[in-house]
Amino acid sequence: MANTNHANPTKTLSLSHFLRGYTWEDVTGYDDEHTTKWTPQGITTSADALDVGVYQTKKVILIDWYNSVGQGLGVRLSFIDRTTSGAASYRNALLVEPYTDSSGKPNFKAVKVHGGVVGEYAADDTVPAPRLVRFPIDYTTRLLFATNGVATATWAYQIDILRMQGALSINGTFYISRSNGASTNGDLFKWVPGNTTTKYTGALEIGCEDLSYNRNADEL
Repeated sequence: MANTNHANPTKTLSLSHFLRGYTWEDVTGYDDEHTTKWTPQGITTSADALDVGVYQTKKVILIDWYNSVGQGLGVRLSFIDRTTSGAASYRNALLVEPYTDSSGKPNFKAVKVHGGVVGEYAADDTVPAPRLVRFPIDYTTRLLFATNGVATATWAYQIDILRMQGALSINGTFYISRSNGASTNGDLFKWVPGNTTTKYTGALEIGCEDLSYNRNADEL
């Protein structure tokens, strides 16, 4: 975070209760804002690590992207520094794993998975009945709690919200995002288990994905 090399220009959206927004760098020879190679999806922040919202003096946003045109590039991460009020900057990093190549030399290769969940809840929209699944996190390591190397879900709930993207809970109330294609704003759902959902039509930007909550600032 001490050596970011791209700027996040501010951006304003015509959404209810909109607070602030950032976009990606678009300069000669480098364009993250309009790239068709990568699609951003998962999000977490330093507020997910500590309620104060600051980790080792930094306010950080972490975004993961998946390679959207089948080039086998795997996943990349954007580390965004928004410590300074009204300004943000970032650095991209490709997620890789070490291996030994055919000549016996050490090398690295892209981790070819579909980037997505960076948090406690997983939205599973790949089955006929979409559901939310919760995994416990070890507060001492900030990693999934595992027994003998296996992380086991502790909670699951069927949610019949198609195209569900992100989900989080705030004091027992769930907030769920839904995308509506390439030209229509996304929807936000509010839900308490055992009750019907409240739908806020068009409350999110086109192509909305994951959600994250900053408790200290009360920001979604």
